[in-house]
Parts: sequence; structure tokens; C-alpha cells
Amino acid sequence: MKCNELGNPVEYGEIYTSGEEKYRSVNIDGGSIEMIQKEIHHLEEKGIISQDAEIALEIREILNYDPDELCGLTEKLCRTHGVKLKLFLKGFSQRSYDRLGAGGFEETLKRAEEVMEGIRKSQVDCEIEIVYLLYQFNMCEVHAAAAFVRERKIGFYCRFAAFEDLEMKKKYLALEMPVGDLIRYSEGYFFTYLDELENGEETSYETFRQEKAIQIDGQGNAVLEWYEKEPAERPICSFSDKRELDEYYKENFRAASEEPYAGKVWLWGQCENKNRNELFRV
Repeated sequence: MKCNELGNPVEYGEIYTSGEEKYRSVNIDGGSIEMIQKEIHHLEEKGIISQDAEIALEIREILNYDPDELCGLTEKLCRTHGVKLKLFLKGFSQRSYDRLGAGGFEETLKRAEEVMEGIRKSQVDCEIEIVYLLYQFNMCEVHAAAAFVRERKIGFYCRFAAFEDLEMKKKYLALEMPVGDLIRYSEGYFFTYLDELENGEETSYETFRQEKAIQIDGQGNAVLEWYEKEPAERPICSFSDKRELDEYYKENFRAASEEPYAGKVWLWGQCENKNRNELFRV
């Protein structure tokens, strides 16, 4: 793995293994039902994704969705694509949800069950997975959540919660975060797993080598995984073909290779998304 003096990789192709003519994986992080339908239609119409592309729908705030509409969208997508529906839990008690200001736990669980039941009734081939976000204060609830999942015979995926803001990650890595903020965040988030980033960065890049997937945020923008000085927001529906999207990703990668901590911010994202089920034997 070639890295520059900042420790960032300098060859796009060495991080992403995809040489496919079209993208075969799309991750959509929320957004309205109408927006998601529009995004998928555009990607299909412009030939950016393959006909057998896998689509992952990440539903972080399930209370924002009507269960019938979400089931209808999933059923429609399953006719032409492989679909994984990821439903997020931030704990398994009202206490944890109150700690995060995340609304009603029982209401969240009920809505998730309504969606699961609706998809079962539609008899479509959709993989359902509960993504459990690990905080220091909800570790004790993991096994209760796992039991809930086992009863319903769906997937379970523990991963660490982390800063969603790339700027905050950079401040933490650069030791620029105010001490008071650092103490406060350390009471909720885990940071010890970041030691993985220090054990040979080039080895870490190789470990997290992956097929390139299209990432779309809740506002419909193409997500850039590498740290930028200024946030770039460009709707996925503004790309006219795969070549234009490829160049957008590559240009961001080239710019990020000269940005301090860009590589570590990317590796942080890969580490936080890693499956941690083995820690709890679930």
C-alpha cells in the first residue's frame, strides 16, 4: 500500500477493488420514501448501477417512517434487487433512549415489529438486520436486544457508535478537542478500539480493502468518505453517468491525500462499522 508523508494512501485503486462496469452496491442512509425511490430510479436509468445491485437501506430513525410505506418501498425494490433493511437501535431501554434524547423506546420497538411483520406478509426476499449502536451506557442491554432478534430470526449487528461529523473526528485525532468535550464524549462513546489504527496503517488499509459502493445520505447527496476542509454536497441525481460519479470520488480522494488525518478518519469509519458481536458472544 503506497502512502504519502501524511500516512494517507495515494492510489485510489488500492483501496477500492471494484473494476466492474457498473456499481453493484448502494448504501442509502435514510431520507424520505419519495427521495429513495427517485434515487434508485435515477441510478438505474443512467446505467450507474447493475441490474443485480445490492441495496442497503439504513433506517436510523424508524419513527420517522410510516410502516406501510416503508414495507411498500422494500417490496418494490426486492422485485429487481437484493435488499438489506437495516433497522437501528440505540439501546434496549427507555433509560438509554432518554440519555440520547432519542424518543420513545417502546414506540421504536413497536414500529420495528410492524415493519418486520409487513415484510414477512409480503413474502419478498428481504434480509432484515438490527444494527445495535454500542455506547458505554448500553452495553448491559446487548443480550436483551440479541434475544429479541433471535426470537424473530433476523440478523443482529453490534457496532460502535461514533461521531457522525468528520470535523469532530479530525479534532479528536489532532488533539484539538477541548478537554471538557473530550471528558463528556468519553462517558458515552468508546475510543479504545482506535488503537487498531495505530497498529500499522498500511496493514489497516489492506484489512479494510473493499468493493466500492455508492453512499447516499439522508439529503440525497453522494457521500464522500474522505475528510474535506469544506463539506461537499452534490445530489446523487445530478450525476449523468457512472464516469462522472467515478471522477467525483477520485478527485475527492486525490484532494484528501494531501489533507492531514484524512486516512485515519477513513480508517476510523471502517473500524466503527466493524461487527463486534464476538465481544458479547451473540
